[in-house]
Amino acid sequence: MQIAFVGPATNRTDTMIILHSSRLSTSIIILKSPSLSKRPRSFRVLETMSTPGALSAVAEEFKSLFESSQATDFTIFCDTNSWKVHSFVLKLYSDVLACACDGDFKEAAARSIDLSVDGGTSVSALVHYMYYFDYATDDECHEPYTLHVNMVLLADKYDIPHLLDLANEKLVDLLGNEAIAVTPDLIQAAKLAYDAEGPTTIFREALVNATIKSSTLKPEQYDAIIRALPAHAQDVATAMP
Repeated sequence: MQIAFVGPATNRTDTMIILHSSRLSTSIIILKSPSLSKRPRSFRVLETMSTPGALSAVAEEFKSLFESSQATDFTIFCDTNSWKVHSFVLKLYSDVLACACDGDFKEAAARSIDLSVDGGTSVSALVHYMYYFDYATDDECHEPYTLHVNMVLLADKYDIPHLLDLANEKLVDLLGNEAIAVTPDLIQAAKLAYDAEGPTTIFREALVNATIKSSTLKPEQYDAIIRALPAHAQDVATAMP
């Protein structure tokens, strides 16, 4: 796959990145333009197609870029781990990370950034998301609630709206429509969510609804979460019919 960068046109801030895949006989054009949405650093994927379904192959091309390390020009460090990445990918997703790539900061000069403060599991999931458009919770993940809340916080920190929506969606799905099962993971995640407030509103509201259902279906679970989370107990009391 060949990568071509087309810089900003005169009097414009749009940037095109053209990924040409000989395997697909397709040029996939990614147009990044701040004017496309009220949200910062929005991007739109377009395609010039000579084979059907080329747009659905965008994810495969990004996956290939990551796994082959072709044309990587930036490194993300976290504790003892590191990931070779593409600065254009970081710029597509986040103004904050874009500044690290091109701004007047030491990260831009070093062509690397240390995200150890965000935690290895969260950073690994972030990198995976940027190339696979999703992040997975594998069978060995014993703290899914905590991971998803941390991804909400990471998305808010780096201003990645779609990741914020995705992590909230995963949290709501994890809670489901049944009475909750109170676990140390859920309690820890809820405490993080209540400490953060703003970006975790969707999860906190879903948790309130799930707790109310538990008051009749699983009273012992209801009592456990109410005792463990005083701020949550207040929200539940307010929302009780």
